[in-house]
Amino acid sequence: MVADKVPFLEQAGNHQLIIALALLASLFVIINAIRNRGTHSTQGTATTALVARRSLVGASVTNLLFVAGVAVVASGADVAAMLFDFPLPGTALVLVLPLLSAALSIACVALVVPVWRTADCNVWQRLRFTYTALVFALFILVLWYWQLLGWNY
Repeated sequence: MVADKVPFLEQAGNHQLIIALALLASLFVIINAIRNRGTHSTQGTATTALVARRSLVGASVTNLLFVAGVAVVASGADVAAMLFDFPLPGTALVLVLPLLSAALSIACVALVVPVWRTADCNVWQRLRFTYTALVFALFILVLWYWQLLGWNY
């Protein structure tokens, strides 16, 4: 048994925490978007807050669809198929979702400063957006660490 000390950023407990926070934030973003779907007026222009909100909702949807897709692909196979018939059917389709999530999460991180400069959001909305963008970026880094971005099989 090897008892090497694992660096802090590579510990499984930290990755599980980041995954749980990202999925929980994704769920809350989607619930909030459904509850407030008619309250934001667009007036024909794409404001910074509107673009940020849409990129956040898009990243949330792709995060949850990725987890659901992995569960569906894994549930359709028995243990022997998982061990000997890799990759499972549908894996290539499911691995498209983290790439979309990565693009939308990078857009969220790029929009943090413009969201803080706009007058469309209050301080609480800005803090929530910043937190969620940070958690989504960490989620993408965890997916990259476990080679789930793209087709690395």
